[in-house]
Amino acid sequence: MQVNPVEDVDREIEGRSFSASCLVAVIIAALAIAGILFLFIRAGISPGPKLIHQIPSNFPKQFTLFQPEKIYEMYSYPAAAKQGITSFALSPIRLIMRATGQGDLPPAFQSAVSSVTDRDTVSFAWKDVSASPDDILRFYAGSFKQVGLLDPYVRQLDDRSAIEMAATSTAINASLIIIDKPNTQTLDTVTLVVEYPTKGIGGN
Repeated sequence: MQVNPVEDVDREIEGRSFSASCLVAVIIAALAIAGILFLFIRAGISPGPKLIHQIPSNFPKQFTLFQPEKIYEMYSYPAAAKQGITSFALSPIRLIMRATGQGDLPPAFQSAVSSVTDRDTVSFAWKDVSASPDDILRFYAGSFKQVGLLDPYVRQLDDRSAIEMAATSTAINASLIIIDKPNTQTLDTVTLVVEYPTKGIGGN
C-alpha cells in the first residue's frame, strides 16, 4: 500500500495544531484563574494566610517556641484553606486536560500539591530580640530535634545579615530566618515557619 506523503504531512500538522491549541487553552485557563485570584485579593477576600492572636490548638506541643509571650505576630494557613483554593485553581485545567484526552494531572504533580495542602502552616515572628544568632540557632536546633527534625541545614543568605536554618521530615517541615543587621543592638527579626499535619503529630 502506498502512503501519500502529502497526507502524512497534513496529519502531522493537524496533530501539532491540536496539541498547540490544547497548550494555549491551558495557558489561558491558568491566566484566567490568576486574574480571578487577583480580584479576590484586591477585594479583600484573600485565600491566603490569616493573622491570628493565639497559637493554634493543634500546633505540635513537642515543638518548643522561643519566648512565646514575646511573639510579635502570627499567621495561620490551614490545610482546608489551601485545599479549597487549590481545587478551585486546578479544576478548569483538569477539565481541559480530560476533554482533550490527556487524562488527569501527572501523579508527581498531584503528590507535590498534596504534600502542601494536607498540612497546616503557621508562622511566628519576633522583633528586637535580645539574643545572639547562635543562641537562637542552638535553641531551635533543640526544638527541631524534639519533633524529629534532625540534621537541619544552616546557611547565610546573600545579604550577609540573614541566617536560615531549615529541616524537613515526612511529618513536619520547619524554617527559621534570623535577620541581624550590623547597626542594631538586638536581632531585628526572628521568623519561624512550621508546616505540620492538621491532626498534629504523634503524642500531640
